Amino acid sequence: MHLRVVRHSESARAARTFADHVANSYGALVDVLAELRAAGRFADDIFLIVYSSDPGPDMERRELDALARLNREEVVKAYKSAAR
Repeated sequence: MHLRVVRHSESARAARTFADHVANSYGALVDVLAELRAAGRFADDIFLIVYSSDPGPDMERRELDALARLNREEVVKAYKSAAR
């Protein structure tokens, strides 16, 4: 796990633009949470989300994509229903 986090951290620092840095950093957070979920570090009923405090259309799309990757389908449906 440690090597994967370091690799993502290095790719975030190597980004040429701020947008690339954000994308790489966001991807690293989602990847690590997905790996921890797969390793059984989080129970299935624990809701995982990575979101931006200053979201734009791109970050909102990333958030929705990550929700499906990090959580069971019924948890995602409940979140989306509550967010309306």
